[in-house]
Amino acid sequence: MQVQKTIENDVAILNINGRIVSTTAPVLEKAIEDVLKTENKLILDFSGVDFMASSGIRVLLIAYKRLKIQDGLLILRNVNPAVMKVLEVTGLKDFLDIR
Repeated sequence: MQVQKTIENDVAILNINGRIVSTTAPVLEKAIEDVLKTENKLILDFSGVDFMASSGIRVLLIAYKRLKIQDGLLILRNVNPAVMKVLEVTGLKDFLDIR
């Protein structure tokens, strides 16, 4: 999995490419931690993600909770149907901002 950071309208965007599984989730977690050191708004672009395991859910929950404490914002965008199904089944779709 690869994670590339860009800035768009003063908001950090992490473009994720690959599968989010137990061996790759730490890469995403580290990228999110690095952004949250200086930012409180984050967009995760899932256009390159075709699968997310429970380890990805954990990473999203941690990011969501940290940003909520910081009065920040987490947005997921370009989520494909397979990943959206995971978000629906786990209930994350109910409180995450997905566009």
